[in-house]
Amino acid sequence: MHFEPKAVTLKDGRTLVLKNQEPENALEMLEYMRQTSAETENMVRYPEEVEISEEEIQRKKEMLKENQEDKRSLMLGAFLDGKLVGNAGIQSAGERFKMKHRASFGIAIIKEAWGLGIGGMLLDILLEEAPGMGYEMVELGVCEGNERGISLYNKKGFIQCGRIPKAFKLKDGTYRDEILMYRMVKKTME
Repeated sequence: MHFEPKAVTLKDGRTLVLKNQEPENALEMLEYMRQTSAETENMVRYPEEVEISEEEIQRKKEMLKENQEDKRSLMLGAFLDGKLVGNAGIQSAGERFKMKHRASFGIAIIKEAWGLGIGGMLLDILLEEAPGMGYEMVELGVCEGNERGISLYNKKGFIQCGRIPKAFKLKDGTYRDEILMYRMVKKTME
């Protein structure tokens, strides 16, 4: 889905630009994914699992192009001083009629940009856009122990609705549960 770029002023006075992730940003996006995966164990991947090759860059370009053309997907990048520091998106949890009202949400912010309110801004925009994309509910999974994320989601009205035990296995052999959360974004007709 197309999103008109938006400039916002951060707590520290700097300007953040929120805009669609463009296909030409594919390499930067992969490097960002590798960085965020190295900075926290709350991501679903380890940094070495983010392949950076010509083939993978091309795949990412195609995915970003398809995302822009899909009226039911929105992926936003947060750019600070021209650098990608955050990314968040929603997409359909399923295209069958019984699931079409549900959107899946994902987000990551690089560590140097934590605490600036970027995650909340991205989430607010996506929650605002979701009803116009045909969604009534936004859902997410968050790694047990990700207190910053859980706090943000609680603050934004998400409700914990379940848990998948041992959903994430870390390199040291320990496990973390995945906490399932959701939020309604549009009243349903009853």
